[in-house]
Amino acid sequence: MKKAIIYLIGLIILMLAVPTVSAGSVVFSWQGSNICQNPNDPLITFEDGTDLLAITNQYSGVTFSIPAGGNWIYGDVINGDWSYPTWWTNGNFFAVIDMYNPPNSNTGRIDFITPKNYVSVLVSTSQGVKMEAYDATNTLIDQTDDCPYTLNTNTMCQLTVSGTDIKYVLIHDDNDQWVIDDLCYGSTGGIPTPEFPSIFLPVAMIIGFLGAVLLIQRTREQ
Repeated sequence: MKKAIIYLIGLIILMLAVPTVSAGSVVFSWQGSNICQNPNDPLITFEDGTDLLAITNQYSGVTFSIPAGGNWIYGDVINGDWSYPTWWTNGNFFAVIDMYNPPNSNTGRIDFITPKNYVSVLVSTSQGVKMEAYDATNTLIDQTDDCPYTLNTNTMCQLTVSGTDIKYVLIHDDNDQWVIDDLCYGSTGGIPTPEFPSIFLPVAMIIGFLGAVLLIQRTREQ
């Protein structure tokens, strides 16, 4: 019996020790402005930009960068050459990473001086684009599924990640075919519900519990 109890305790500890990643949300066919989780949360609309101007630290407490080098830039759908309305936006301006500097870059990064509980953004894309949230130790704490093809639909996807300590987010696809608008963030978001990191973990749990039951039964028979 003592062996069975020790086995069960070890199994429970193993379950609690396995790191999990929660699932962010994707809202398809989004129209209009992004909606923050609290009316007082910051909302960056990019409407104060100039076409092709670099976006770095113009917004208080937020830094835009590209891990591979280069800059985010503003896109102006009225005075720029962005094939609007193929790439949809809320208003006249959006933000996009400069895929030509460096060439073939596909990932943009947004850092927050003060960690956030949620980050939400609207995206327009020709293929799957997702957002990932990381804490100060570079640990992935939340991520969204892919936003599918949205071009020529006059709609966007709303991507939202949540957590207790979001230090930065990464937005990316496989070939830099996306733009963002209406970045919203704050410390009012809820704590995400964790998911199993793999479909194999529940199976392992069941096998472990069955093994414990058999061990207890065998111990009693002896």
